[in-house]
Amino acid sequence: MSTEYESMQVEKWVNLEDVADYLGITQDTARTWAREGRIPAYKVGKRYKFKISEVDDWVRNNGSASEKEGEQDE
Repeated sequence: MSTEYESMQVEKWVNLEDVADYLGITQDTARTWAREGRIPAYKVGKRYKFKISEVDDWVRNNGSASEKEGEQDE
C-alpha cells in the first residue's frame, strides 16, 4: 500500500442522535431537516448518517443564513 493511503484519516459517520446532540436540537428536528434536505445527510437504509465536518460547514454557511432570511420576512 502507498504511504499516502495509510496516512489518510477517515472521518467517522454519526447517527441522528449524535448530530442532534451536537447541534443542541431534538432528534425530531434533525430528522425533519434531513428529510427536507435542509442539513447535509445521507440515507442508509431507513437511517440518516451525517459527517460532522459537513454539518459544521453547513452551520457556518447555510444554517445561519436561512435563519436570518426567515427573520427578515417578519
